[in-house]
Amino acid sequence: ICLFWLWLQHSKIDLDVNAIKALLSFDSDESWAAAKDIYMYGKNSEIYRKSPESDPYTVRSLQSLATSALRKKSPWYKLFEEYHQDPNYADKIIMDVFEGRGKWGNAAREQRAEMLTKTIQYQVLYMYLLAEAADAEADCRSGDKNDNIGGAHSWDEVAAFYIGSLEGTTRGGSNDFSDGQLQWNLANKRSTQFNTQVPDGYALVNSEIEDDLYAGKGELDAYACDSLSKTIKRIERNSIVPMIQSVIRYALKVEDLSYSSSSKDIAEAEAFAMAILPIVKSVDMPGAIVLENNMIIQEGVQPVSEGAQRVADAFYKTMVEFELECELVGQADGVGACEMFRKMSSPASSMWSSAAPLLSIMLAGALSALL
Repeated sequence: ICLFWLWLQHSKIDLDVNAIKALLSFDSDESWAAAKDIYMYGKNSEIYRKSPESDPYTVRSLQSLATSALRKKSPWYKLFEEYHQDPNYADKIIMDVFEGRGKWGNAAREQRAEMLTKTIQYQVLYMYLLAEAADAEADCRSGDKNDNIGGAHSWDEVAAFYIGSLEGTTRGGSNDFSDGQLQWNLANKRSTQFNTQVPDGYALVNSEIEDDLYAGKGELDAYACDSLSKTIKRIERNSIVPMIQSVIRYALKVEDLSYSSSSKDIAEAEAFAMAILPIVKSVDMPGAIVLENNMIIQEGVQPVSEGAQRVADAFYKTMVEFELECELVGQADGVGACEMFRKMSSPASSMWSSAAPLLSIMLAGALSALL
């Protein structure tokens, strides 16, 4: 893995996630209270001190990221705020569960634990990652790539929140999927289930994002801001791949479960759907409705009542809009988001966006020759 972010304290936020997951595995009020404290006040991600001898030791918390004004810099933040009708939508879900309120506040312990951790990982930290990318572009255009606390390089912060501190220095990250806690880890985990790995054994989408992380660093260093903007858009686009895969995976896992099941898979299914629903809704309202009807757990309604393939098909227009290649997404147990491309007779491969015009020209030429 790239080495340029490892010195950053930002990346150690994944240690807080790891600690919270460990504490939530115990069925005791004390351990859950300790997990809540780590969420609210932080533990491992130290904030820069200009003078370690005189400045107080402080840490960033997950709650501070969940409610940070920096999120507004990401164009995607508005999608989530409007969808939930709440500027601190993720923090509300988390605090409701911790304090026994709302839909999941009194669910089974494993369900509450999964709703908490998945919301932290794939709503709080994911949105903050997108915000850091937008902030890096703003720093580029203002001409100060180190316009951050302690003079941290803006792009190092992007990498820190995508990968974290637990992946190690081996190319592709840790082989133990229980190590990583952020988006990089999720992509690697899903790549084994959707057959989307590179020969080195990690996710194809991470390989592409890794290239863009290096490219973005160089573009920011050179203040090539228009190029950096394009790189950020590629990262935004590709970063939803493991979310799509996760929704499909959990559609497969819960389609035979009752809405009243105490399985943790029920909570995970909804948590992953909520992490991408506002994005899908912004480009495809019918697709978002399919996800809501099948993946959001509702009293008296069978989960995934239309089947896992129908859920996968709901990503068709989003994949077209984001120019996502089928080889990045893959399929699991015969179910994949690219079935709709075949149904629509639309080329969906690594060449899908460029090959169609060429094929049309070739076909026209062949017909002309015949005539």
